[in-house]
Amino acid sequence: MAKCFSYVGAAIAVVVLAGHSWATASDRSGIHPLAVVVHRSSTVDNLASADLRRILTGDRLAWPDSSATVVVEQPEDSATQQRMLRTLLKTTPAGYKRQLLELQFQGKDAPAIKVLNSDETALKFVWNVPGAVAVIDAALAASAPSRVKVLRLDGKLPGEPGYPLQ
Repeated sequence: MAKCFSYVGAAIAVVVLAGHSWATASDRSGIHPLAVVVHRSSTVDNLASADLRRILTGDRLAWPDSSATVVVEQPEDSATQQRMLRTLLKTTPAGYKRQLLELQFQGKDAPAIKVLNSDETALKFVWNVPGAVAVIDAALAASAPSRVKVLRLDGKLPGEPGYPLQ
């Protein structure tokens, strides 16, 4: 009997997830939008894309509640990292690295950065670390709604018109 309920629960979860436009949205090439995910306990629900840029570049090292941010990134050759750099920061991996080095040369604190090898490991890290923020494939984020929170970016969810990380 318990197995029956778990199958029903799984079927309900699939139907609920399918209702999110960002869970299934993709462009003509089949690439999903990127999603900004944070720990479930985060008090932030919406983030301006300019504030996300400040977090990623080290201009903002804390959340509004004063807790430290931990930026989760992927290796510079990963498709997710390259898309995030291109669409959000308008730079290349080398340009981003240069920005972070400039912070050190100016004597400023650099953001706490954890480099992980995939969207899946980034998702697991964010699930376990309050203050962590990652940019991952929206379809993967949609598959784990109880583990992390997907932030609205400029008031929009992934897949909505005007979402900055399409």
